[in-house]
Amino acid sequence: MKLNDTMEKILEQIQQPLWEHWYIKDKLGSGAYSCVYRVEAQRSRTRINTAALKIQPITANGREFINESDKRAYIERQKARVDREAEIMLELRRFPNIVFYEDEDVRELIINGKFEGYYSLLRMELLTAVVDLIHKRTFDFSEKNIVKLACDIGKGIAGAHSVGVIHRDIKPDNFFVDDYDTYKIGDFNVAKMSDTARTMAGTPGYIAPEVYRAKSDIDAVYTGQADIYSFGICLYRLMNDMLFPFEDTDDTETAHIRRNRGEKLTPPRNASAEFGRIILKACEFSTEERYQDITDMLYDLNHMDRVSSASSVNRDRPADSSMTILAEEAITFKRQEAQPVNDKAASDDSVSDGRTIYFGSYPWSETGEEKPIRWRILAIEDDKALLITEQIIDAMSYSTEDDTFTWDGSGVRRFLNTDFFNSAFEDTEKEIVLPSDLMNYKNVAYRTNSGSRTSDLVYLLSIEEAERFFVSNDERIAKPTPYALKKGIFTENGKAWWWLRTSGNKDSYAADVDYGGDVDSYGSDRYYSVEGIRPVIRVSLNFLENEAVMALSKNVSRNSAYSESMMITAAVPGEIVRFGEYYNESKFTKAPLMWQVLDVKDNKALVITLECIEAMPFDPRGMNLTWRQSDLRRWLNSDFVEMAFGERISAVHETTCVTPPNNVYGVPGAMDTRDKVFLLSLDEAAKYFADDNARIAPAVPYARDKGLFVDSDGGAWWWLRSPGSSQKYAANVDYGGDIDFYGSDESAVNGVRPAMWVDISALRKPH
Repeated sequence: MKLNDTMEKILEQIQQPLWEHWYIKDKLGSGAYSCVYRVEAQRSRTRINTAALKIQPITANGREFINESDKRAYIERQKARVDREAEIMLELRRFPNIVFYEDEDVRELIINGKFEGYYSLLRMELLTAVVDLIHKRTFDFSEKNIVKLACDIGKGIAGAHSVGVIHRDIKPDNFFVDDYDTYKIGDFNVAKMSDTARTMAGTPGYIAPEVYRAKSDIDAVYTGQADIYSFGICLYRLMNDMLFPFEDTDDTETAHIRRNRGEKLTPPRNASAEFGRIILKACEFSTEERYQDITDMLYDLNHMDRVSSASSVNRDRPADSSMTILAEEAITFKRQEAQPVNDKAASDDSVSDGRTIYFGSYPWSETGEEKPIRWRILAIEDDKALLITEQIIDAMSYSTEDDTFTWDGSGVRRFLNTDFFNSAFEDTEKEIVLPSDLMNYKNVAYRTNSGSRTSDLVYLLSIEEAERFFVSNDERIAKPTPYALKKGIFTENGKAWWWLRTSGNKDSYAADVDYGGDVDSYGSDRYYSVEGIRPVIRVSLNFLENEAVMALSKNVSRNSAYSESMMITAAVPGEIVRFGEYYNESKFTKAPLMWQVLDVKDNKALVITLECIEAMPFDPRGMNLTWRQSDLRRWLNSDFVEMAFGERISAVHETTCVTPPNNVYGVPGAMDTRDKVFLLSLDEAAKYFADDNARIAPAVPYARDKGLFVDSDGGAWWWLRSPGSSQKYAANVDYGGDIDFYGSDESAVNGVRPAMWVDISALRKPH
C-alpha cells in the first residue's frame, strides 16, 4: 500500500483530539516514510498553541511474508526503530538548536478489521523549513546569513554528538528556522545513539566517503565526522548556487564520481576565502584532514573574522570615573558613535564594584540620542556571562490584544528579539550574544501558566531568577532613563516598576518588580500597564583571555545572607519559604532552596521543594529494593543534607517514615525508617496536594542537564518512596501531576523533591 493510501486509512482511524486539546488542521508536507501536519490546541479564547505533527506508518511496507509471525516480527523491528527515534529526540530536547520534541505516541493500525502494524505520532515545535524558503526564493543566500546558519546548525550537531548521537542524514531538507531567525536541525529518523556506526544511512550527495566504505567493508566503521562531511556539503551548496562540488562543470553522476575518488574540491564560488577554507576542511575526503570534532569547526566559524573586526569595535571607555572596568580594554564593547556617559541621571546609580560592563547602545535621552548600554553581570560560568541592563532602558505594555497571554507569544518578547536586538547591537556584537533555552515555569503562588519552552537571544527575568540573582530588594531597584520616562512609565522617587516574564495572578496579568525592589507575584495588567524593560542577555567571553574571565568571575559573587525582615515566626500550609541552598544553574552555582509548606505542628513545618532539584535513580542497582535500602534514601540523609544545610542541619528534625503498601498492585511497603530528609509516600502525595495541578513540579536547569524529562509546560516526573507495580518499581508523580501507582524502574532517572520537618524559626520569606 502506498504512503498516501496508508495515511488515508490512518486519518480515518485517528480519534481526535490526539492529546488533550490537540487537533489536526492541515498538511504541511510529506517524505518517503511519513507526513507532517499542523496541529492546534485552543488554550483560551485568545491563545492557540500550534505544533508540527509527524505521522509515520509502521507496516510491512508492501513486503510479502510466508506467515503472519514473520510479518509481525518485521513490523516490531520497524517499531523499535521508530521508538529509538523518539528516545533520541527526548535525549536531545535540551539543546536549543535541535527541533524541540513535545510528545509522542504509537498506536495500532487496524485496516478492515485486521492488524496491519502501527503508526507513530511525534509532536514537535512548528518551524519553517529552509528548503521551503529556498523554493519560494525568499531565503537569504548572503554569506552573513549562511555563516549564522552554520553556527546555529553546528551547535545542534555538537549537542547531538555530545550525548553520543550521530545524525546520519544531514541535508538542507532537515534545516529549519523559527520566528526569531534561529536555525535548528531536525529529523533524527535514521540517527544512531552510538559513537560509531557501520550501516549505510543518509541521502546520496551528502553521504561521507567512509559511509560508502562501511557498506562494502565489514571491518569499516564511521563516526560523527561523517556528519561534519555532510554538513560541509550542505554549506558548499548554499554558497555555490545550490550546486554540488564539480557540478558547475560536470553532470551530477560524473561530479559524484570525482568527489568519491578523493579529488580536491574547488572553493564554493560565492564564499569568502576564509569561509571557503572552513567549508573545504569540513568536506575533506580524508578523515585525518577533516575537522576531527564539530566544536573545532564551530571555533573557526566564530573566529573567522575576529581579527579584521576587532579594530572596528571602539574600545574607548566612558568618562564615568566611578565605573570600574575589569579585564583592561577588552570588556568595553562601545560603538564608535556613542558618547561618554557623564549625565547625572546616569551616574547617580553608578556601580564601582567591578560588576558592570558596557555593550551595545540604545536611545537614552528624551530626544532619542543613543548612548552605551550599561549591563550588570549577574553570573559567570566558564566562558559565558549573564547580563541585565543596569537601568530601565525602555517602557511598554507586556502584550497587545493580538498577542497570547504568556511569554512565548507576547509582544515584549517579539520586541526584544527583533527590534531591540537589531537596533542595540552591531553585527560584530550580535555574534557574541548566545541563545538561551528558557523553561517558563508556572507562577507558584497563583498556579498560572507562563507559556511553553522558548529559545531567546534577549529576554526578561522570571520570578525565580529575579529572586536568585539579587540578594535584596535594594539590589533590584532600578531607575529609568529619560527615554524610558518619556514613554509614560510611573515612577516613585525616581524609581520604577519593571516587567518579569512570569505570569501574574491571572491570565491577563504578568509579574513584575516594584519601585522598592520587591518581586510582585500578583503582577500588573499586561495590556494596560506601561512598565519598565530591563533586557537580559547571555554573552560569550571567548574573545577574552582566561585570566580576564577569571578576574571577572572573582568579582561577580552573590551574597546569600538573609535579612531580619525575611524571618518568619509562623507558617501556614501553602506558604512558600526558603531554607538552605543547592545547585541550580549548574554544579558550579548554588541558589537558595524554595520550599512549599505542607503541614504545621508544634512549631515545625513539613516542607517539600517547589522544584525537582536533582535527577537520579531511586536505586541504580535495580535489585528490588525498598525505600529503607535505597541509594536515594542514603544520599538524601548524607550528601544532600551536608551540601544543602551545613551548620543549619540542626533545625531539621528526624522523623519516623511509615511506608504503607501499594494497595493498587498489592506490593508490600517498607519497614519504618528514621530520616531527616525523605520522599513523600503515595498517601502523602494524595493528602497534601489539592489536585493534580498542585502536584506539578518544574525542574531546575541542573536537574534537566542531568537528563530529567520535562514536558513542554515545564513539568517533570518525581519519585515517591512507596513501591510501584513490583518491588523493582518505585511509585512517582508524572509531569502532569498525576500520582502514578504503576511507577518506574528503580534504575530510571526521575526528579527528586526532598521533604522534611524543620523548625519554623529557621525558615525565611522569599524576597
